[in-house]
Amino acid sequence: MILTFAFALIAAVAEPAISLSNPPIAHVANPAIIQVQSASDPSVVRLNAVSTVIVLDGQTILIDPVGDQAQYRQFRSPDIVVLTRAAPEYLSTETMIGLLRRDTVVLAPQTVIDQLPLMISNNTFAPFEPGISQTVGGIAFEALDSNRKNPSGTQVVERSRGDFQVLIRGSNATLSL
Repeated sequence: MILTFAFALIAAVAEPAISLSNPPIAHVANPAIIQVQSASDPSVVRLNAVSTVIVLDGQTILIDPVGDQAQYRQFRSPDIVVLTRAAPEYLSTETMIGLLRRDTVVLAPQTVIDQLPLMISNNTFAPFEPGISQTVGGIAFEALDSNRKNPSGTQVVERSRGDFQVLIRGSNATLSL
């Protein structure tokens, strides 16, 4: 046990520092990551069937963060979190509690917001369900009915969808999840 701790400590000290302005998404060695779409802005990393990390216009966006918090450590703390469904496989309050900063904006359906614990109530919550658009930090988010066709020029990110489709428009990209 002491040897394992010592090895982890040495490995942590030996790792190069991560630049917050340009996260090294293309060089992720975490075996939990199943897809890397791009190494530039926008960067899209699928961590599992539902969770996705996006870096767009210099902001870190988490879509349905679930699973071990360790898989998110290689990215900076999220500026925006989008929750698409009130089901255990799409909503992990334990994961969110360790990831959110005080100023992280959470976009979620009201039914999801109502389920979140008081521990994360200091964050800004904005209702987000089909028919609602929100703009956070200059990035536009639109919740669409899952049957709606994507606008032309949209980069589609394949993932298991929640209750609705999310359209994200940044300054140089439009993404559909």
